[in-house]
Amino acid sequence: MDSQSSVPISQADAAAHRKFDDLVTPSVASRRSGRKENTIRKWCKTEGIGVKQGGGWLVSMREVELRKHRRKKD
Repeated sequence: MDSQSSVPISQADAAAHRKFDDLVTPSVASRRSGRKENTIRKWCKTEGIGVKQGGGWLVSMREVELRKHRRKKD
C-alpha cells in the first residue's frame, strides 16, 4: 500500500512512481505551469508524462515544464 493514500498500488504503478519523483495532480500542475488542466491530462494520455492512479492522473511536474517551454501557449 502507498503510505500516503493507503491505496494498494500495482508493481507497474510503483515503477512509474520511481520513474517520476515529482508527481502532482493535474490541477496543481495547471496552476504551477499556467497551462490548462485539459492540456495536462492530454499530455498524460498521449505523451506519458504521468501515471494513472485510482480514477485520476498524477503528473510529473518536470515533464510538464519541459513541454511548456517547447510549445506555444494554448
